[in-house]
Amino acid sequence: MQGRWINWTATVGAGALLLAIGGMIPALAMDRDDWRGDRDWRQSRDIARDRRDVREDVRDLRRDQQRLRDLQAERRHEIREGDWRAARYKDEQIDRLRRDMARDRQDIRRDVEDINRDRYDRRRWRDD
Repeated sequence: MQGRWINWTATVGAGALLLAIGGMIPALAMDRDDWRGDRDWRQSRDIARDRRDVREDVRDLRRDQQRLRDLQAERRHEIREGDWRAARYKDEQIDRLRRDMARDRQDIRRDVEDINRDRYDRRRWRDD
């Protein structure tokens, strides 16, 4: 009698194990296909890239500001010396540099907007 009881228990236990494994497979598949986890990771990477871009643009803008001060000082020196051709060339360099600085400011603004938008999207998707 005891042998039959052990066989019956083993059979029921093996069946329960197979049902548990069978029941876990869809849950594992859903977890693996969870697009929100992948989206969070991708957005974190995008935010980090945008922050790097902002830091690089700010560094570039600061270098340009220093270069602008230097060019303006050189232009004033050329005017004092009476070298009008060199002063005009400095004016053209200053104009180009100011346009470049305006582009850098636009890039910074755009990157900051991207960071803020990604943060907002990330919070919104997490709340779901």
